[in-house]
Amino acid sequence: MNDHRVYQNMSGPPFPYLREHADAWTGRAHAESQRLFEAIERGDKYIDGCPVRAIREVHEDGSDTLIGDIGVYREAPDVPWLEESEKDNDLKPVGDPTIVWLVGCKSSPTLPMILSQNPVL
Repeated sequence: MNDHRVYQNMSGPPFPYLREHADAWTGRAHAESQRLFEAIERGDKYIDGCPVRAIREVHEDGSDTLIGDIGVYREAPDVPWLEESEKDNDLKPVGDPTIVWLVGCKSSPTLPMILSQNPVL
């Protein structure tokens, strides 16, 4: 998050991005994933997000490196492009087909190079 190729394209995270920022974000992401996995284990028909977020590079020795994150969220009601009829997005029940979703991705600036070398990833 401190690489200029990343932070110049981000509008939310602080710069410089400190370890405490990463720890707080990781804690929130983990809690959200756990909540979604619990819903799956309960047998809920629908969940409101994706519990699997990590994009990682697996090395030949079996070790791995986190190279990104992908998340699926309900779009927030304060986003200017949402229409008035979509302002209640957070109040819609899980499974409602009219929910407006956001897919967010943060990745290492080396991800394009990794993908070009490993097109099966």
